[in-house]
Amino acid sequence: MPSPVLDPIGSFALNLGEIVTFTAHASGQGITYSIDDGAPDATINPSTGEFSWVANVGATSVVRVTAMDNGEPASSDYEDVSIRVSNPASLVRGPQRTPSNRSAAAPPM
Repeated sequence: MPSPVLDPIGSFALNLGEIVTFTAHASGQGITYSIDDGAPDATINPSTGEFSWVANVGATSVVRVTAMDNGEPASSDYEDVSIRVSNPASLVRGPQRTPSNRSAAAPPM
């Protein structure tokens, strides 16, 4: 039996709190899908390859998606999927004008 071949998945960029979903697909027979723990609380359906994750870490996560067949011995293929998560609330913005940082002009004489 030939080894499974996982179709390319690619990389993703999203904001904190958004959801990334994709469906992994591999050629072969008796394929099951799994992921490592690169993205906390991410899930993948072992039968269908449906992946889902609510971005809960404001950083780049790398998730290894693996497709394994049921051969003897079993063989597999994998892809390391990069998911870049931005945290819009932490973006640096210019100084905010508030009464506490305004300079008062001296009154005219």
